[in-house]
Amino acid sequence: MNKIKVSQIPESTSEIVRIQNELKEKGYALSSDSALGIPPEMRQYLDNRFFTDHVLGPEIPGVSPIDRLRACDVVEFRRKKDQLELEEFPIVTLKPIKNMKEPREYKRVLTLEDPKFVNWIGTLFKMVPPDEQQTHGTLGFHFLRTFNDLVAYKHQDGEQYVIIYIAARETDGALTSLYPIDQPDTLLLEVAIQPGEYLIFRDRDFMHDASPLRPRFKGDKQYRDALITLVHYPTTYLTAPR
Repeated sequence: MNKIKVSQIPESTSEIVRIQNELKEKGYALSSDSALGIPPEMRQYLDNRFFTDHVLGPEIPGVSPIDRLRACDVVEFRRKKDQLELEEFPIVTLKPIKNMKEPREYKRVLTLEDPKFVNWIGTLFKMVPPDEQQTHGTLGFHFLRTFNDLVAYKHQDGEQYVIIYIAARETDGALTSLYPIDQPDTLLLEVAIQPGEYLIFRDRDFMHDASPLRPRFKGDKQYRDALITLVHYPTTYLTAPR
């Protein structure tokens, strides 16, 4: 499991520079595969590869899935010039959240076994402004297929950056919202992220939530496939007690 893989960090295109500048100025940025020069078939590949019954498991460990399915991975990285050396981190346990007492253990997917995903990690890393890019850290990847409710309460993830990418959606609603941390009742951004689009934001600057999914037509079975990438602080995994 711990074999090192290498991801190339792409050059600073005009779109990458725009994202980095907006993150420094506003704390958040929106982008898309087309703007980043990523082939459109990549989105469909990711959806077919990771958002399946074989990969996903229960949202709440030990409980039959009702509203959401999930798989996750934690990858350790070391930056070496224009490359990231990647290896699977030994654990993916998450701290308890609201109304939960026990740590969370979700089904694991080994993302580094997929060469296309390995390559894509370099692009995700590059979005972070250069002076905030860590030379050694961890990334968390959460694959979520949601059918009804997303995250209705305002919260923070307690990480450096959050990147939300939508692989597929058959729904209305599902609006992601950002609120300034010093004005949590002020709506700054409300967006229905579409397939192939990204929202990246500096977690410490905002509270965020998301509205429920709604069927487009009566009788539809709505869903949304989202990959949430977390750029962790070192204290999340690297220096955390084990």
